Amino acid sequence: MQRGTYTLRAVATDNQGKTAEQLITISVGNNSEGGENLKPLVSFSTPANNQNFPVGTNLYVKVDASDQDGSIKNVELYLNNQLVRRESMAPYEWGDPAQHDDPLLQNLQAGTYTLKAIATDNKDATSENSITIKVGNSTGGGGNLPPVVVFEAPTDGQTLPVGTNLYVRVGATDDDGSIKQVDLYLNNQAVRREKVAPYEWGDPAQNNDPLLQNLQAGNYTLKAIATDNQDATSETTITITIGGNIPPSVSFVAPTNGQTFPSGSNVYVKVDASDTDGTVKQVDLYMNNALVRTEKLAPYEWADPQNNDPQLQNMQPGNYTLKAVAIDDDNAQSEATITFTIQSAGGGGGSTANGEALPWQEPFTFTDGTQNDTGSTSWKIRASNTLSGGSAAVSGGRFRVNGSSCDWFSGKIDVSQVSSVSISAQIEASSTLDPKDDIKMAYRINGGSWILWTRKTGAFPLQTVSSVISLPTGAKTLELINRVTRLEADETIFVDNINVSNGAGLAIENRTEIKLDAPFAEPTFALYPNPATDAVWVILDGTDETTANLSVVDIAGKLVFESEVVAETVGQFKLDISKWTTGVYYLTAKTAKGEVYTEQLNVVKK
Repeated sequence: MQRGTYTLRAVATDNQGKTAEQLITISVGNNSEGGENLKPLVSFSTPANNQNFPVGTNLYVKVDASDQDGSIKNVELYLNNQLVRRESMAPYEWGDPAQHDDPLLQNLQAGTYTLKAIATDNKDATSENSITIKVGNSTGGGGNLPPVVVFEAPTDGQTLPVGTNLYVRVGATDDDGSIKQVDLYLNNQAVRREKVAPYEWGDPAQNNDPLLQNLQAGNYTLKAIATDNQDATSETTITITIGGNIPPSVSFVAPTNGQTFPSGSNVYVKVDASDTDGTVKQVDLYMNNALVRTEKLAPYEWADPQNNDPQLQNMQPGNYTLKAVAIDDDNAQSEATITFTIQSAGGGGGSTANGEALPWQEPFTFTDGTQNDTGSTSWKIRASNTLSGGSAAVSGGRFRVNGSSCDWFSGKIDVSQVSSVSISAQIEASSTLDPKDDIKMAYRINGGSWILWTRKTGAFPLQTVSSVISLPTGAKTLELINRVTRLEADETIFVDNINVSNGAGLAIENRTEIKLDAPFAEPTFALYPNPATDAVWVILDGTDETTANLSVVDIAGKLVFESEVVAETVGQFKLDISKWTTGVYYLTAKTAKGEVYTEQLNVVKK
């Protein structure tokens, strides 16, 4: 049945022909006549019900949640009825070592555990789902699990020059025991047995493996056999080729694939080219299959101040294809291809001559070094997450975050006339980043829940990320947010050229600029530090609050604190917890404006 109000009539007739009837009214869906809200849907993506894990497992949990007539407000995960953590944005994950510190899911000991996920929608309706997992050997007589073995170096199908001294590294693990040994074979001839990780052969500093030295032309098969502590075995095989010229490698440094420039731009091109078994003789650059120029010396650049390349100057609107062909000293060739777009004057509306979509793009108008701006495009750093000495600013036309955490949030983009959009952006992270550092990029439609469309962790080179989004019926506005977290001193992430196009030949209007630290789920409320020992700061960032009503309950729901607290500085409140015991608490802050925020607080005593 579809949404609406329905009348049911029941008529009963007796054996004398007399009748009686009764009418009732029902509503289907959440409609203007008062239909009930549909509960959300929730299920476990991982782990599986009744799955077994070894003792000491750091458990990773992922939950799927959706709401047919609204949006998901949050998902709570419980382990044996103890709250692990509340997630307010998809993907709903716990125990992910690169992002989340969930001590309840770490180093699990032998036993049976119950996981329960409770999803709450935007109207506070809830649904729950539970599964059971086992840690340690099951009592049902399950056999020994065989080990897992993979080649880490070299790669399958790799080509190497004649005379190579081959280095081999193998990864081997055993889920329910330990690795006893790993045997390596070259063309079915034993090279050597390794009993201690790392499992390596041919390492010149440690191992003398003559079978792997000075390899001559031909095809070779490498086989690794891993044996566990119960003598179960697994094996894996790869092939490599020695001899023959290895073609050069070539890639574009600038511009990036899909990049957009204004009409009249001079497009600077830079290419990287190298050859592992020789030298690069030349690099030829083509635009729309017409030769621009041949470069014979690195750096391989075109349209830089020293080179007059008229084809790349004062470029007119349209789509262009660049192709770089690298040739080595043995005349082997490799090529790389990218595309870019020159916008028509005025940018934001209409179509180009060839019918391709003109993208929406945030125009950076801030001066370099800007960190706080009070104009129509106001933005600032989230003080609660900024490390000492950290900064978020515009540098060289790109947003820069260095040694801090912050959010960038767009205004509303009109998508009422299109059925799908393509989002793209250029991002880059410095080599000093480690796996706990990340950038998350999300979107929401009609002000609903934030949906993650890409996430990068650790260090990564300049690259373009993109995603195609199908819009639901009734979509009117699209908003974007980029969140950078956990950066330390001298760690930097850049974001540039954030584009939205509909991919159907129509432009998307409304060139909204990116602003820093507008709302993202609950971005203005934070507890620091968390976990805490003696004191915790309650941060209402971006507000002018000088007082707030704070209340705290323990995991059993017992009230342990309630009072009006005066801010130490505007929007920042200090709470003494020196006499509290170790445990999980829930802190609620209510502002004078009636805004209410709740967050889990973990108290740990030494």
